[in-house]
Amino acid sequence: MVKRVKIGGEERAVKFGFAALMQFTDATGYTLAQLDSIGDSLTLSQAIELIKAGLKQGARVEGEKFNATAEEVADWLDDNPVALEEVLAIFTESFTPAKK
Repeated sequence: MVKRVKIGGEERAVKFGFAALMQFTDATGYTLAQLDSIGDSLTLSQAIELIKAGLKQGARVEGEKFNATAEEVADWLDDNPVALEEVLAIFTESFTPAKK
């Protein structure tokens, strides 16, 4: 599921799936077993990497370019701190089982 968030001065695609998790775990050293408790011990640097992974994979799926660094993503959040909550809400929604 691809959602869009205003960040970095434009609407950007965000997608959290296994490709984003793979990118995040490679960047941070998180293990698959630790992902169950990601909200309990996420550092700010790790949160930025998670957001970057969602943005990169959203852009990939939508056929858009994305080459921002973690520092650039952090700068975007300086300009719109609400985007942090919005992207993390998309992450939570992406991995929460749908109610029947």
